Amino acid sequence: MNEIRKYFPTQQINFRIGIETFDDKFRENVLNKPFPTDNILELSEQFQACCLLICVTGQTKEQILKDIDLAIKYFNVVTINVFIDNGTKVTQAKELSKWFTQEIYPKLKDNPKVEILLGNKDLGVFVQ
Repeated sequence: MNEIRKYFPTQQINFRIGIETFDDKFRENVLNKPFPTDNILELSEQFQACCLLICVTGQTKEQILKDIDLAIKYFNVVTINVFIDNGTKVTQAKELSKWFTQEIYPKLKDNPKVEILLGNKDLGVFVQ
């Protein structure tokens, strides 16, 4: 990443990481993304933005709220992606999606640090 920054010395380069969740066991066992997040401060120094994946079957409200709090605390920009069924074995927790949309989204939608993707096309990238 530093090589890229050196290559563009007059440009501000920001990197985004798809953390998905700070729950390492859930990320590894359910999302099949085995990398540790135990040093959040170091990650936030390397990456200015992070993406969270929420409303996945097996997550809890408490887990989602903790993930959002940690992301907002440590990163400049937080993208919260509400999971949409995509044909894989991972599925959307519909009750969590409804809860998030009705109760949490209204509290976060005007936070300048937070981007919320309610649909899988909201970021402008879609492949299925």
